Amino acid sequence: MVVLGNLLFGAGLLLFALGAWSLVRPIHQLRIKSRVAAAMVLCASLASCVVGVQLAPPAANETAKAAKVATAAPRAEPKLPTLDGIIVEGGAEEAKASGLRLCEGDYYGYACKKAYKVTLLGAPAMRATAHLKYPDALKLPVEKRTPADLRYEEVVFEFWPVETEYPCDREDPADPNVCAKDRNAGLPTLERKLLAEGWRYWSYRWGREYVKAGAPVTLMVGTNHLYANTVTLRRADPEQVAEELRRIAANEAETAKLAADRKAFMQQMAN
Repeated sequence: MVVLGNLLFGAGLLLFALGAWSLVRPIHQLRIKSRVAAAMVLCASLASCVVGVQLAPPAANETAKAAKVATAAPRAEPKLPTLDGIIVEGGAEEAKASGLRLCEGDYYGYACKKAYKVTLLGAPAMRATAHLKYPDALKLPVEKRTPADLRYEEVVFEFWPVETEYPCDREDPADPNVCAKDRNAGLPTLERKLLAEGWRYWSYRWGREYVKAGAPVTLMVGTNHLYANTVTLRRADPEQVAEELRRIAANEAETAKLAADRKAFMQQMAN
């Protein structure tokens, strides 16, 4: 339809020019019939232009319509980072939906906990806590604070401390709790589950961080607490996760080479 409209519009302009030229010729060169014919050509050209415009609306109108449709399309809400039904950041509604309903207040906000039948990926834990705080609590007057202002950015699970055997000569890079006295306790069970599902970890002085490509959260395992081991769930940064995975792969390759070199050297010395 647009092409046909453009053709009609162009033909109309051509006929209009022809008719106008015929009319402006000197009077003595025109006969009555020729003048009538020229007028009819003008009318036909105008009709053709009108039809062409109707069939081929300006591109600006089409652009405006498309922009209006795009504007009216519903906008998708950002997906909240979740693991095993626990929303790891949000406000009061997200904490409540995660089962963190037992709250204690202080000047900065609330500590909302779950302390009954607490599990993470099937591993039993003591409790889970989210600290809901007011933004700029020191500057925000108390009378202006509302529950809608409360936010939390992580959820902390507490597990019973893991007792280890000492001395222990067992080594297993795939199991950081290989020397645990009770390998069926909560934290060893959780870490075996993570490793079985493709998570990788990087060891720090204060614990281990578990990451997985495409996972919405990271898990930081704190192992230097006297009364409890903590697992902190936070939103994952895809770029940082990719960097962590590259570092883990490089470290594993280096460790494997060192182990192979040691084995080869000891065999050479023994023969």
